[in-house]
Amino acid sequence: MCPFNANLAFMLYKCGGAHNDVVTTFLNEQLQQLPGCPSMHCPFKTFRSLYENVAETCSFDDICGLE
Repeated sequence: MCPFNANLAFMLYKCGGAHNDVVTTFLNEQLQQLPGCPSMHCPFKTFRSLYENVAETCSFDDICGLE
């Protein structure tokens, strides 16, 4: 369970070529394994395929109420 305030961070590690890049996710400075990822260090290709639809349809302006 998250407290009222939370810190969510995604870190991309470039590990010597695009096929080796991994994403790690931290919630309140604690490493988390995302659903669908094989480990805590999710291959970037897997991460992208899991969340590509969200990234393409997400509107920062709509979320933040900016005009």
